[in-house]
Amino acid sequence: MKPTSPSLLLLVALAAATLIALTSPAETQQRAPTVVNQWVQQPVWENIKIDDNTDSLLLKVRAGQRFVLTDMWFLSLEGEKIATTPKDRVWLESRHERERLIIFDSPLSELSLPLRWQTGVSIPGERELWINYKAEPATKVLRRVFFSGYLEADMPAASF
Repeated sequence: MKPTSPSLLLLVALAAATLIALTSPAETQQRAPTVVNQWVQQPVWENIKIDDNTDSLLLKVRAGQRFVLTDMWFLSLEGEKIATTPKDRVWLESRHERERLIIFDSPLSELSLPLRWQTGVSIPGERELWINYKAEPATKVLRRVFFSGYLEADMPAASF
């Protein structure tokens, strides 16, 4: 039996790996929820129509979960162009029973739009996420708010 050269063995191994890669099923567009440290992240995206200067409910978070808000856009409805002014103001808050936590309250001119948070804004279970958009001067036109983020199991508090 004739000895085989190391370069020939390497060539055969590379050819086998290429053949396996080419015959494996292609990745589909459908994606499963992301698993991070055994916590499943379920993507959420939604849009709602809101009236000018009226508190509007964005989302209710169920007990045992938390919602992490990562993105938010303020858009005109189809066919209704709405100009914004530096005096337009938007606030976002988290509510639970009588408790209200303001996440932000800012003139639109001070926000970098669309809003994007790298780490996200975390809303614990049994809370609601509310928004209000106040235009100056006031309008009677609806706006569309698009938001996205993810739901995941509420993490237990660390004890030291």
